[in-house]
Amino acid sequence: YVSKVQGSIVWFPKHRPAAIRLDQLDREDSSYPVIVHFGIRPAVLSIQYNQEYSQAYKSYLKVFFLLKNRTPTDEDKANLRDKE
Repeated sequence: YVSKVQGSIVWFPKHRPAAIRLDQLDREDSSYPVIVHFGIRPAVLSIQYNQEYSQAYKSYLKVFFLLKNRTPTDEDKANLRDKE
């Protein structure tokens, strides 16, 4: 039975998220089986939620766009290299 439903979408109307993919179905002593979903967060999202990374990236973009809108000096170029 488990192989038939594996990979299908399970719907929980009043929960968040409302629908998940059923990756594994565990049967224990309880009357209902336990639904397991292996959710993997993409690496891009993991990096974006890192506070240190987002602050460093914002400061890099600030320097980058400032240099793009005016003629850069040697000090500005060195500052940009340090941010990279």
